[in-house]
Amino acid sequence: MNSRFEAATDLDDKGFADERRQENFARAYQTKAALAIGCGMVNGMATTKITITLPNRQLEEIRKRVAAQESPTVSGFIQQAVQKSLENAAAFRAMIDEGLDATGGPPKPRERAWARRMLSARKRGAKPRKAA
Repeated sequence: MNSRFEAATDLDDKGFADERRQENFARAYQTKAALAIGCGMVNGMATTKITITLPNRQLEEIRKRVAAQESPTVSGFIQQAVQKSLENAAAFRAMIDEGLDATGGPPKPRERAWARRMLSARKRGAKPRKAA
Protein backbone atom coordinates (compact mmCIF):
# COMPACT_ATOMS: atom_id res chain seq x y z
CA MET A 1 0.00 0.00 0.00
CA ASN A 2 1.53 3.22 -1.13
CA SER A 3 -1.15 5.74 -0.27
CA ARG A 4 -4.00 6.48 2.06
CA PHE A 5 -6.42 5.80 -0.77
CA GLU A 6 -5.13 2.26 -1.21
CA ALA A 7 -5.35 1.64 2.55
CA ALA A 8 -8.91 2.93 2.61
CA THR A 9 -9.98 0.62 -0.21
CA ASP A 10 -9.29 -2.39 2.03
CA LEU A 11 -12.00 -1.17 4.41
CA ASP A 12 -15.74 -1.34 3.88
CA ASP A 13 -17.90 1.80 3.71
CA LYS A 14 -17.98 2.22 7.54
CA GLY A 15 -14.22 1.81 7.92
CA PHE A 16 -14.19 -1.79 9.17
CA ALA A 17 -11.35 -4.07 8.11
CA ASP A 18 -13.16 -7.33 8.82
CA GLU A 19 -16.66 -8.73 9.15
CA ARG A 20 -16.34 -9.55 12.87
CA ARG A 21 -15.54 -5.96 13.84
CA GLN A 22 -18.46 -4.79 11.71
CA GLU A 23 -20.83 -7.21 13.49
CA ASN A 24 -19.58 -6.07 16.91
CA PHE A 25 -20.14 -2.45 15.93
CA ALA A 26 -23.64 -3.21 14.68
CA ARG A 27 -24.54 -5.04 17.90
CA ALA A 28 -23.20 -2.21 20.06
CA TYR A 29 -25.01 0.41 17.97
CA GLN A 30 -28.32 -1.49 18.22
CA THR A 31 -27.89 -1.82 21.97
CA LYS A 32 -27.15 1.88 22.44
CA ALA A 33 -30.26 2.68 20.42
CA ALA A 34 -32.32 0.28 22.55
CA LEU A 35 -30.93 1.78 25.77
CA ALA A 36 -31.70 5.27 24.53
CA ILE A 37 -35.30 4.31 23.83
CA GLY A 38 -35.79 2.07 26.88
CA CYS A 39 -34.22 4.39 29.42
CA GLY A 40 -35.32 7.71 28.01
CA MET A 41 -31.75 8.71 27.22
CA VAL A 42 -30.89 10.99 24.36
CA ASN A 43 -28.85 9.29 21.66
CA GLY A 44 -25.34 10.72 21.69
CA MET A 45 -25.47 11.65 25.38
CA ALA A 46 -22.07 12.55 26.78
CA THR A 47 -20.50 9.77 28.83
CA THR A 48 -17.56 9.50 31.18
CA LYS A 49 -15.32 6.48 31.54
CA ILE A 50 -14.86 5.30 35.14
CA THR A 51 -13.28 2.37 36.93
CA ILE A 52 -15.30 0.19 39.28
CA THR A 53 -14.45 -2.82 41.39
CA LEU A 54 -16.70 -5.89 41.40
CA PRO A 55 -16.40 -9.26 43.11
CA ASN A 56 -15.15 -11.92 40.68
CA ARG A 57 -18.41 -13.88 40.83
CA GLN A 58 -20.43 -10.82 39.75
CA LEU A 59 -18.11 -10.07 36.85
CA GLU A 60 -18.23 -13.73 35.76
CA GLU A 61 -22.03 -13.64 35.78
CA ILE A 62 -22.09 -10.41 33.75
CA ARG A 63 -19.67 -11.87 31.21
CA LYS A 64 -21.86 -14.98 30.89
CA ARG A 65 -24.84 -12.77 30.11
CA VAL A 66 -22.84 -10.81 27.54
CA ALA A 67 -21.68 -14.07 25.93
CA ALA A 68 -25.32 -15.26 25.82
CA GLN A 69 -26.20 -11.90 24.20
CA GLU A 70 -28.54 -10.98 27.07
CA SER A 71 -26.58 -7.74 27.28
CA PRO A 72 -24.42 -6.11 24.61
CA THR A 73 -21.30 -5.43 26.70
CA VAL A 74 -20.16 -5.37 30.31
CA SER A 75 -20.51 -1.57 30.25
CA GLY A 76 -23.99 -1.86 28.76
CA PHE A 77 -25.04 -4.27 31.51
CA ILE A 78 -23.75 -1.91 34.21
CA GLN A 79 -25.43 1.09 32.56
CA GLN A 80 -28.75 -0.76 32.61
CA ALA A 81 -28.24 -1.78 36.25
CA VAL A 82 -27.43 1.78 37.31
CA GLN A 83 -30.43 3.17 35.43
CA LYS A 84 -32.75 0.61 37.07
CA SER A 85 -31.31 1.42 40.50
CA LEU A 86 -31.87 5.15 39.97
CA GLU A 87 -35.45 4.52 38.86
CA ASN A 88 -36.09 2.29 41.90
CA ALA A 89 -34.67 4.90 44.28
CA ALA A 90 -36.88 7.60 42.75
CA ALA A 91 -39.96 5.36 42.98
CA PHE A 92 -39.18 4.52 46.62
CA ARG A 93 -38.73 8.21 47.49
CA ALA A 94 -42.06 9.02 45.82
CA MET A 95 -43.73 6.22 47.82
CA ILE A 96 -42.28 7.53 51.09
CA ASP A 97 -43.36 11.11 50.27
CA GLU A 98 -46.87 9.89 49.44
CA GLY A 99 -47.06 7.98 52.74
CA LEU A 100 -45.82 10.97 54.70
CA ASP A 101 -48.36 13.24 52.99
CA ALA A 102 -51.15 10.80 53.82
CA THR A 103 -50.18 10.68 57.52
CA GLY A 104 -49.61 14.36 58.16
CA GLY A 105 -46.05 14.86 56.97
CA PRO A 106 -42.71 13.94 58.49
CA PRO A 107 -42.51 13.20 62.22
CA LYS A 108 -42.49 16.19 64.56
CA PRO A 109 -39.55 16.66 66.98
CA ARG A 110 -41.65 15.34 69.87
CA GLU A 111 -42.58 12.20 67.88
CA ARG A 112 -38.94 11.66 66.93
CA ALA A 113 -37.88 11.94 70.58
CA TRP A 114 -40.51 9.38 71.59
CA ALA A 115 -39.37 6.98 68.85
CA ARG A 116 -35.73 7.42 69.86
CA ARG A 117 -36.59 6.57 73.49
CA MET A 118 -38.64 3.54 72.46
CA LEU A 119 -35.96 2.19 70.14
CA SER A 120 -32.90 2.84 72.31
CA ALA A 121 -31.29 0.00 74.25
CA ARG A 122 -32.53 -0.40 77.82
CA LYS A 123 -30.27 -0.92 80.79
CA ARG A 124 -30.52 -4.29 82.55
CA GLY A 125 -32.95 -4.30 85.40
CA ALA A 126 -34.76 -1.18 84.16
CA LYS A 127 -38.53 -1.10 84.31
CA PRO A 128 -40.35 -1.63 81.00
CA ARG A 129 -41.28 1.56 79.18
CA LYS A 130 -44.84 2.68 78.79
CA ALA A 131 -46.15 2.86 75.24
CA ALA A 132 -47.77 6.17 74.27
